[in-house]
Amino acid sequence: MRFFTKLSATMLVVSCALAATGQEVASGAVWGRADAIYRLEAAAGAPAPPSYANRTFTQSVKAGDGGWEITVASHPSPVTSELPLRQDWTAPALAALDPAFVARVRSAIEPSKTREDAVLRLGLSLRTITAYAAQPDFEESPEEVSRRRVASCVGLVRVAALLLNGALSIHSRTVVGLRAPSDGSPAALSGGALHAWLEVDLESKGRVFFDPWFSYGWIPESYIILRIGGSLRPEELSRLAGGGLRTI
Repeated sequence: MRFFTKLSATMLVVSCALAATGQEVASGAVWGRADAIYRLEAAAGAPAPPSYANRTFTQSVKAGDGGWEITVASHPSPVTSELPLRQDWTAPALAALDPAFVARVRSAIEPSKTREDAVLRLGLSLRTITAYAAQPDFEESPEEVSRRRVASCVGLVRVAALLLNGALSIHSRTVVGLRAPSDGSPAALSGGALHAWLEVDLESKGRVFFDPWFSYGWIPESYIILRIGGSLRPEELSRLAGGGLRTI
């Protein structure tokens, strides 16, 4: 179940399609709200998905009969931060990255005057510099991504987090979840269904999501959170695999 209603707010993102209308928002402005309800069947030993809310996304979870009913609401709204932007491209955390890669990202971000503009430009630069690998590679490191210029969602999240925390002094933490198929068909919790993105802390203004390959400030209702925080080590991610997801 999905619906969009226009709100008196704008959100800067990069070329995304609104599922309810099928129209691409070329200007980068997104309004509205979208809802979905899912049934997540549990794998043996899998942790429960969390209930969660930030400025633009809410997930509610009810347990029952070996699984969970998950209600998701995506509600874009303006993303701003009153905190000053501090850039430090000599941070030790960046030393292991390919210098040419850092130089290209730096040239894209340095004109930024605000924290939200810096995050938006970071996503744009990473999408320009790297090619996307749809199948997650849970072993890839930021150093490898900077050299190969190819990354799955896991590699992009790792390198984006390093740049946010190291060069821009913007705290972030990883999110692991699922992307429900757009046609409503069932999905197994493995391979390309698993997805990683970031939660960015705007401190006085709260938290929002940042998917380095897709959007900043919001994510669609097809995203389901399995875990907030923690590492992206393969042994930890394996606990989230198994089971299945269907749209109610």
